[in-house]
Amino acid sequence: MVSEISRGFREDCYNFLNGFTSHQSMDFRYFCQEWKRTGFNYVFYARNTEVELVEFTNEALVIVKHIFLAAKLPLDRIGAFYLLYALYFKQPTELFCKIRVTLADWREIKRFVLERPQEEVPQLVVIFWKMFIGDAFRFVQDEKEYGYDSFFIKGGQSSKYDDKVRESFKIIREAEKDFKSMKSITGLFTALDALEMGYNEMKESLDGKFKALFLDVADWAIEICNLNDTTTCSAEGTIGPRTRNDPCRDLPPLRDRLR
Repeated sequence: MVSEISRGFREDCYNFLNGFTSHQSMDFRYFCQEWKRTGFNYVFYARNTEVELVEFTNEALVIVKHIFLAAKLPLDRIGAFYLLYALYFKQPTELFCKIRVTLADWREIKRFVLERPQEEVPQLVVIFWKMFIGDAFRFVQDEKEYGYDSFFIKGGQSSKYDDKVRESFKIIREAEKDFKSMKSITGLFTALDALEMGYNEMKESLDGKFKALFLDVADWAIEICNLNDTTTCSAEGTIGPRTRNDPCRDLPPLRDRLR
């Protein structure tokens, strides 16, 4: 799966994760600090063509997914999960590339997220939910993409034949069932309620004087929601606008041309 285009990327990921784990904390703000310190968004830079950029992004998502699945220590896994989330939402191709997930992959990701105590890492469930509703996962029977995969997936709902093919991927129905069956005790709705609470807290405090004190949940909610926007993480773990020197700043929108 890995080609010359992504050579060295795996080592870059391990170096990045070593920096994250050195903080000895699962908090998402430390991931933001490492992202800013290392300038990891530059991995998308200097691709010769749009096709090469798409190929690299697809391979990068596969590599990080493998690192996540192979990680033994909880902190390593959480860092890889954060990295998978960040790379998906920060890709210059405007979410064109997806994370190919088999049934076994999905069950492992779900098990990892739900087995963590919500009080320990509340960001995990919100990130997991955000990736799901953001169409980050492409549910497939095989990790390798074959010729007709894209054809069936892009067929949408307009063709009955395409719908029948999509129905054959039982993993999609299982994933939807998983989310529908989740109760508050799993932390999903509790985390979303916390996200809403943080948002309401911000609205009430926006009086133009920057004096309000936000709840801790609002801080990480902002970080999670905005990492996918055209923003970068500051050294303190907060979010700021892209700088003039950001190489991804002027990349043209690619989704329409790539369809």
